Amino acid sequence: MKIGDVAKIYGVYETQPAAGKRVAAARPTPRADKVSISDDAKDFQAVMRGLKAAPDFRADKVAEHAARYESGDSAADARAVAERMLASGIFRRL
Repeated sequence: MKIGDVAKIYGVYETQPAAGKRVAAARPTPRADKVSISDDAKDFQAVMRGLKAAPDFRADKVAEHAARYESGDSAADARAVAERMLASGIFRRL
């Protein structure tokens, strides 16, 4: 088999001229992201800031009970404590 005119074969790989000019598509301008926080979320944030700023315990009450304990005057009536716990509704929340 004899292959003649190799130039015609390579002609297949030549680039063809562009048929027309392409116009670049207009890209939309990017918009900045916005965050909006609801009024409920703002209220919640304010409450959480207040809770974080508040002390975990009341030092005056702790000092009072510590002094009563040290003096031996801290005998608590178990029945009274139980009645106050029941009246406070602490067990209904569980």
